[in-house]
Amino acid sequence: MVPHGEIEPVNQPWNNWQEALAKVQKVKGIVAAAPYINFTGLVESGSNMRAIQVKGVDPQQESQLSALPTFVPE
Repeated sequence: MVPHGEIEPVNQPWNNWQEALAKVQKVKGIVAAAPYINFTGLVESGSNMRAIQVKGVDPQQESQLSALPTFVPE
């Protein structure tokens, strides 16, 4: 399943995201919803450095939305 929408807070950190998730899950027509975090960083190997973007998910909740947890072990 491909996500059709994302919700982000105006101000970080989003301390009450659990409340927002519960409200979204109750909306008629929403099949599934799951939280994730995004962050960027640098990876270095010897003299090589690359920028990366990492997305962290809860595997149990993500399995409602994606096949990713079946391919990536915890």
